[in-house]
Amino acid sequence: MNIFSILDVETTGFNFNGGDRIVEIGIVKIDEDGSFIEGFETIINPEQDVGPVAVHGITNEMVIDAPKFSEIIFDIFEFLKNSYVAAHNADFDFPFINSELKRIGLASITGGFCTLKIARKLLPDLPSRSLKYLTQHFNIKNNLLHSAYSDAFSTAQLLKIFMTQYKYKIDFDLLKAVENPITNSKDFSSSRKKSRSLLN
Repeated sequence: MNIFSILDVETTGFNFNGGDRIVEIGIVKIDEDGSFIEGFETIINPEQDVGPVAVHGITNEMVIDAPKFSEIIFDIFEFLKNSYVAAHNADFDFPFINSELKRIGLASITGGFCTLKIARKLLPDLPSRSLKYLTQHFNIKNNLLHSAYSDAFSTAQLLKIFMTQYKYKIDFDLLKAVENPITNSKDFSSSRKKSRSLLN
C-alpha cells in the first residue's frame, strides 16, 4: 500500500534565498485510503530571530533548547522514508526544506506533490484554494492555523477528500518515494528526545 507524508513548515520569513529559516515542522502520515498512521512535529532552533511571532506563535525563548535542523534531519528522513511527500503550496514548503538540506550538504528532496495544485484542478470555481478557505469549505477542523502540525493534519484530511470523494488518482510515475540517505552516517545522530512523535 502506498503511504503519503504530508508536511508543513513555519518559517522566520518568506525568503529562503535571503536567509529565512524553518522554526517548526509538522508531518502527518496517511495511507492511500486516507487513514491516519502517525505524526511528527517539532519546533526548530533557526539560529536567528524567529520572525513573525504573531503568525506562527513561536518565540525566541521557545527555540532556545529546541534542536537545530541538522540535529533532527535523521529523524525527519526516517519518518519520510518509503513515503510520497506532499504539502499544500509545496512551492513554499519544499524550497525551505531543500534550503536547509543544502546548508548541511545533503541533496534536495524531489518528486513531491502539491494539494493546492490538485485543488485548482478539482475546484476551479471556488474563490480561493487556500488551506484556510478549503478547511472551512469542507468543514475540516483546524483550530491552530499556522501551526505546522495542525496545518499538516488538515492538509492530510484534504488529500483524503480528494482521493476518496473526488476519486483523484495520484500519478505515481511523476513521484519518487523518499529514502534516507544518511542511515549509516556517523555525522548525523538521532535527537528524537528533542522532537515529538505523535502516534495517536
